[in-house]
Amino acid sequence: MGKVLDIYTVTPNAPACRLYLLEIERPFGSWAVLGRTEGDPAVMISFADLGLDQQVEYLVFEFWTKKLVGSFTGGFAPGAIDPHFKSRAFCIRKREARPQLLATSRYVTCGSVDLADLRWEDGRLNGTSRLVDGDPYVIYLTQPTGTALAGLDCRVAGVQRTEKDGFLVRVTLLADKSGEVEWTARYD
Repeated sequence: MGKVLDIYTVTPNAPACRLYLLEIERPFGSWAVLGRTEGDPAVMISFADLGLDQQVEYLVFEFWTKKLVGSFTGGFAPGAIDPHFKSRAFCIRKREARPQLLATSRYVTCGSVDLADLRWEDGRLNGTSRLVDGDPYVIYLTQPTGTALAGLDCRVAGVQRTEKDGFLVRVTLLADKSGEVEWTARYD
């Protein structure tokens, strides 16, 4: 269920920071996507104001710029609105001690539409995604300290590129036929 939240600065007559919250519940996980269209980039967004547990550590990923904002407890400062997109869309997921899927590139909901299944078992992250013929599909994975992505296997779609950026790993798949594909991320 979505929520529209108004968070005002303490300055009288200051414009509101418009936030739009979409809570996502799937059989394989839950997360939130927070849309932001205006407001002071330095004003903290409290997890409690979003209905999230302030004591839990969350990963925050910005969908339009495809960047990990960071890992936070209590809340986070959203930063400036990108003038190209005129908004920000934050995917907020509870941080796990093991590797996890952070987002996908297909929809702003970071996997709620295109991800059919996701499970962690035996040191592997197994997923099923709905791919579109000829459209690159990026899976954003975390790589906590002490783990390393050994590879991503996908029989139906080709792995076009794997990029590591500290804690974040981007794996790009490309299918020559639309449909569901199973993939496995293997870790050392």
